[in-house]
Amino acid sequence: MKLKAFLLFMILFTLHSFSQCPIPTPCNLVLNGDFEQNNGWSTGLNQIALACNWIAATGSPEYYHANSTSSTVKVPTNLNGTQYVNTAFGGNAYAGIEIEQNTPLELHISDLLATQLRQPLQPNTSYQL
Repeated sequence: MKLKAFLLFMILFTLHSFSQCPIPTPCNLVLNGDFEQNNGWSTGLNQIALACNWIAATGSPEYYHANSTSSTVKVPTNLNGTQYVNTAFGGNAYAGIEIEQNTPLELHISDLLATQLRQPLQPNTSYQL
């Protein structure tokens, strides 16, 4: 439960202003949830801030993009293997975080990424992810 509360806090809290990024559609609360809008293509690790409206809350989340100039963070094949995106819908990008499981009951979260929601969540309201 504490982990859920912490993750929700990190999603709602951001210290960035995003002047070059488009405004999301009214039905989507997550700004740039598909990571397609960017301020440039990644040239290496730890560059999640290039994806509009996203920041590294802790650790060093990665920004993977098909137009990256580095094979380390290129899509579909990169340092961590191969992960295809849905190009039928214009997909070229995704984010990556590292989570380690030391024991069956203990998770060690190395990376967290965060964004600001379009509007605050309302109490007693269901949301679909």
